[in-house]
Amino acid sequence: MAHPFDTSNRSVNAGTIAGATVMTGDNNSASTTTGDVTAHMPPAGTVNPREELASLRERVLALELADRGRVERALADAEEEAQKDAPDTGEIGDALERVARYTRTAADFADNAARLHPHVAALAAWLSNPQLLAAFGLAGLA
Repeated sequence: MAHPFDTSNRSVNAGTIAGATVMTGDNNSASTTTGDVTAHMPPAGTVNPREELASLRERVLALELADRGRVERALADAEEEAQKDAPDTGEIGDALERVARYTRTAADFADNAARLHPHVAALAAWLSNPQLLAAFGLAGLA
């Protein structure tokens, strides 16, 4: 009798699975620990989004980015929205998720992730969007 599942393909195809543990193989086990990422975020009222965006821009553009133009445009979108009297935080969050998508592919991202964390954490707090840390791959950093 044929095996009910195709065991020759061990690839994983998934959408956004931030915070999930994914493992393939036979007879594997894993232990994961999750925590409250908001514990490492400053109080939203103490965040100056314009300053944090400027600091994030400086650190992100110092990375070895393949899609520098896209990152610059996404940062400009976020900064432009933050200059408004009543900024649309959803627009800023969307722009920062675009920044995250391209920044995570930088050749030296892992070496510089800790430098990005305080600014992403501050913006995540201000936006009330702790998932932003996961989008940048920074949810596990303190």
